[in-house]
Amino acid sequence: EHNQVVKIEDLFVDFGISSAAQTRDLGLEIGDYGTFARTGKFLNGTDYYSGKSVDDRAGAAILVELLRRLKGMQIEPTIAVVGTTQEEVGMRSGGIICYRFNPELALAIDVTITGGVPGIEYRQANLKIGGGVCFKFYDWDKKLTCGNNVSRKVTDRMIKIAKKYDIPFQREVFVGGGTDAWTASLSGAGVRAGGISIPMRYTHTAVGALKISDLEICADFLFKFLKDYESL
Repeated sequence: EHNQVVKIEDLFVDFGISSAAQTRDLGLEIGDYGTFARTGKFLNGTDYYSGKSVDDRAGAAILVELLRRLKGMQIEPTIAVVGTTQEEVGMRSGGIICYRFNPELALAIDVTITGGVPGIEYRQANLKIGGGVCFKFYDWDKKLTCGNNVSRKVTDRMIKIAKKYDIPFQREVFVGGGTDAWTASLSGAGVRAGGISIPMRYTHTAVGALKISDLEICADFLFKFLKDYESL
C-alpha cells in the first residue's frame, strides 16, 4: 500500500477556479480535509458491509456493543475503553493511554487484511473474511520499523476462551502494518499488549468491506473474555 498511494506532491484537485481568493470564497483553506462522499451500504442483501473509513469504525462499533452488553454487570476487571487517533502515522496513542492508566493488559481492536482478492494471495495473508475473530500473534511495519510480538500468555488466554465458548477464531501474523499495541507494550515498565482484529477487504479505501457476522463474533469474544477475566 505504501507504494501504491499517490504521493502528496503529485495530488491535484481542480475546483474550476483561477485564484486563491476564489478558492477561499468556496470555503476552502490550506489544511482542510478531503474525503470521499460515500454512504455505506450492505451488498446485495447480504451481511457484507462496504463503506469508507471502515478502518477503524469497525473497531469503534465493537467497543460500543461491548459496553452495551456490560452495562449494569458486575465483573472483576476495571475496563477503560478508548478511541484513539494518529495510529496510522506512528501508533502514537497506545503508549500515552498506558502511561495514563497503567493497565495489566492492553488490547488494540482493529481490522486486518485478508487474502483471496486481486493483489493479495492467501499465502501472503491467510486470514479469511467470514472466518471469525483474529488473534494477533505478531505484526511488523517495515516502513516504520516497529511492531509487536504478543506475549504467549495473552494469545493462550484468548484461545482458551474462544475454545471454551466455541467462538470461531483465526491466528494472525501480519507483516506490513501495526497497531497501538506496539507503543502500549513499551510504555512505563512494559505492558502486556495484544491485538483483536476483524478480517477486512480493501483496507484504506472508500470501498472497505467486511461481514457483520465477524463483528458480532468479535464483540461476543471480548464480552466473554472480560466476563471470565483472570489476572495474567
